[in-house]
Amino acid sequence: MNVVAGALLDPVAVAHENATDRVNAWRGRCLSSFARIEMAVSEALLTLSVQPGGVALPHMFGQRIAALRGATGVGSDAGEVIAALDAFVAHMPLRVFLTHGDARVTIGRDGGWQAVLTVLALKRGGGEHSFLVIDEDEAQRIARALGRDRQRLVTRLAQWRSAAAPMDKVGCLRVGGDSSA
Repeated sequence: MNVVAGALLDPVAVAHENATDRVNAWRGRCLSSFARIEMAVSEALLTLSVQPGGVALPHMFGQRIAALRGATGVGSDAGEVIAALDAFVAHMPLRVFLTHGDARVTIGRDGGWQAVLTVLALKRGGGEHSFLVIDEDEAQRIARALGRDRQRLVTRLAQWRSAAAPMDKVGCLRVGGDSSA
């Protein structure tokens, strides 16, 4: 019997494949939120970098968040930006598991999935495994919270940027020249 045909007829294999697809869809949805936040944070830092006494443009995402948090203490929207940034930062440990974690998927009796995400961090003198165990219901709650916090932060940063720097008619930061174009 053909292995592919056998797998298609095996209800356990089909259920596992469906569960794995749902895990990967959840990871993708969460990673999309992180990517949108990273873009918004980078754009805000770019806005700050061209201001008088501008800021450095760090390479690593965690450093960008720290730089932005340290630099947003000015302006009327600063408190709202920092509150939104703090709400997002609570999700940062998840990012490591989503981007670097190896997932093992199981299926519960109710048909919902459970995933064990494993990350190996290399440290001086060896490695250290970290684990995140999550079920489908909790994962969906996390995705909704991350999406909500993403929207809040992206909106706050856009409002803050528009107040902090001149933009041209298509919403691009104007570097040099006047802002009357």
